[in-house]
Amino acid sequence: NLGINNSGSQLDADAFMGDPTIVDGDLDFTTDVIYMGSAISTTGGKVFRININQSTAPADWALSTLFNTGKPVLVGPSVSKDSFNNFWVFFGTGRFVSTDDKVNSDPQTFYGIKDACWQKNNAGTPCPAAANPYLLSSLFNSSTMAVCTATADANAGKVYDSSTGTCGSGTVAYSSYSSFLTAVRAASGWYLNLNDPATTPSERVISRGVVVGGVLLFTSFTPSSDICAMLGDSKLYALYYETGTAYYKSVVGETGSGTSETVLRSTDLGKGMPTTVGVAVGKKTKGFIQTSTGAIVEIETEPAIS
Repeated sequence: NLGINNSGSQLDADAFMGDPTIVDGDLDFTTDVIYMGSAISTTGGKVFRININQSTAPADWALSTLFNTGKPVLVGPSVSKDSFNNFWVFFGTGRFVSTDDKVNSDPQTFYGIKDACWQKNNAGTPCPAAANPYLLSSLFNSSTMAVCTATADANAGKVYDSSTGTCGSGTVAYSSYSSFLTAVRAASGWYLNLNDPATTPSERVISRGVVVGGVLLFTSFTPSSDICAMLGDSKLYALYYETGTAYYKSVVGETGSGTSETVLRSTDLGKGMPTTVGVAVGKKTKGFIQTSTGAIVEIETEPAIS
């Protein structure tokens, strides 16, 4: 209805859109790009970008697909920039809007994508073909990467493949966090599969993430397997924003001891549906999450970068 230039492509049938995120990426007080997800039928979805192209006329705007998740994305993405001025878009999948959603067991995922097309999408600043849309094969799979603590003796800072064991007992994937970071930076981003170990119903993301001090904080929700029950279980993730794993320094805790000491990437929040993390930055950085039980959970986080 706005007359957006979508190069002849059509949006999907039997779909509805999620919350939009409107971004002034270069901080010049004008919108550069809009990101929004969608739910297609009952279990599919995509994330779209709308490049404003420095114009107030919708006919000059360009609609394109950032990523086809194949899963619903109804929460507005979060954005940040890294030290190389790469523009990152973070979003998780899942929905909780109907009775069918309550018992749905489809595995969900959280993504971090470096978008090279956030400024313009026209002949003046063409986007690389690989970015329209990004493919899963161009992203690093962080799902099984376990990070040893900086004090784990001989294993300090190493990254293990958690599918083979823990720090000190499994297969070393990277001998240092810096070499791991270099490998992930070579990709177009990362993804983290949730629901591990698998649960029925499945874990899903229904609130927006927030990035502070290089740490990506977001909550997840797993409905109760009893369709008549009101409550489910919530969890808080604290990931290094460039890797989709824990940082080598603790943010929400550690597990194990000695050479097996591993940084946790998530912590349980208890019963109830969680909100977005509210962050207060002062002498210390604190996060606050309220659940549907009325409880307010306070966490103290340690930023990865200043």
